[in-house]
Amino acid sequence: MQYIKLCYKGLVLDANPSSIQINKSKKISKQVVPFGSTKAQEISIQPTVVSGNGVFLGNDALEKATELMRIFDHKGSAHLFVPDAMVFRAYFTDLDIAYDAAKNRVDYSFKFVQDSNDKQSSYNLGFTYARSGENLYDIANRCHVDTDTLFLSNDYRDMFSVKEGDKVWLN
Repeated sequence: MQYIKLCYKGLVLDANPSSIQINKSKKISKQVVPFGSTKAQEISIQPTVVSGNGVFLGNDALEKATELMRIFDHKGSAHLFVPDAMVFRAYFTDLDIAYDAAKNRVDYSFKFVQDSNDKQSSYNLGFTYARSGENLYDIANRCHVDTDTLFLSNDYRDMFSVKEGDKVWLN
């Protein structure tokens, strides 16, 4: 179940892309130490890369693709909302569009790269949505807040009365 639509610079896709890939990586330095062994050391965290593809169908498919191209042409980074994953500032770096007029179909692929000047592990949007099988303790751990804060900010009778899809206030 998708609660957040892919969103960037005010463009909210009415249907999420059919595939989204998230690539996170670290730069590791390997050094040879005496007696033939090696030592690995973390040097840096690389910018997150989000890529994917999707399809626009129907009479307004080309209009949606044109809006996507307009957003691509805007300079600078902005907040990228990735469905059920994360929010961070990113640059829209790649866009491929293929239009089939006979079928009113536009296939597209995209790539966003995290703005390294604004690296944060996450943004607190003030709320989250409960996932399948979660209780308030699970949500508190996932969102790095106290369970007491969740109890005070929400109207739950106990830790286990949360249902999948509930909007849970974090502060």
